[in-house]
Amino acid sequence: FTVMKVSIYIFGEDLLNATPGREFVLWVACFTIIVASLVAMTKDNLKARLAYSTIAQLSYITLGAMLATQAGFMGGALQIAAHAVGKMTLFMCAGAIYVAT
Repeated sequence: FTVMKVSIYIFGEDLLNATPGREFVLWVACFTIIVASLVAMTKDNLKARLAYSTIAQLSYITLGAMLATQAGFMGGALQIAAHAVGKMTLFMCAGAIYVAT
């Protein structure tokens, strides 16, 4: 949430587009999405898998913010809400599975 707020209200679209470090952050976010997703697939522990998935999802938010377009900002903001609701449900299901087994 803070990444989106700082990107939109502090920097803004024009300054982000003019910043040379923006492209580096875009590549780091893409790398993190891929690596965190691959690591998540290797985990046998359900909670660890969900945690690494969260790292990838947070990188999607950063990627949307660093695109510095209205669609990127909107996509990042919607990803925050979708991830919160979805991951909350998945962690509750994981807890129920651990209690039942």
